[in-house]
Amino acid sequence: MHHRCRVFPWAATLAALAAVCACAPTPEVAPAQAPVESAGPAAPPMESPTDAAPVPARGSTGQPVPREAPQPSFTAAGNEPFWSVKVDGSTLTYSTPELQPGKVFAAQHQAQANGARFTGKDGDKVFTLDIQRASCVDSMSGKAFEFTATFDYGEEHMTGCASSGS
Repeated sequence: MHHRCRVFPWAATLAALAAVCACAPTPEVAPAQAPVESAGPAAPPMESPTDAAPVPARGSTGQPVPREAPQPSFTAAGNEPFWSVKVDGSTLTYSTPELQPGKVFAAQHQAQANGARFTGKDGDKVFTLDIQRASCVDSMSGKAFEFTATFDYGEEHMTGCASSGS
């Protein structure tokens, strides 16, 4: 009777790998050492990156690089006439029910003790948006705001309330 053995191609590789591992020398492991006592006090533990105080960035002259001031962001609005101005940095977007999606202006920003002022020109019309920290209540909704707002656009004078953020 003749038996056929089936040989798998990976069997030879497995046998060779087992022979190599069996013949490999065992690495020597260093014995454990007792802790060495130092003459001085122990060093304090290192701070984690989240515990450490932030280090100011330095420019090529070695001087601290000033951080960019946060850009002002407000939404001001009023009733009768209905208007709104969204402030994003030095960009103002003035909207009314008739003026959609709004008119975009570049403005000069002046920080003030209790608020901000934005001024500029739109063609021949001068505009000024004054935002002051003072409590304000919307005349229609009764909603309370932390800022008052006045917007002068050409000959129009509008009043309302404002909130920080857009």
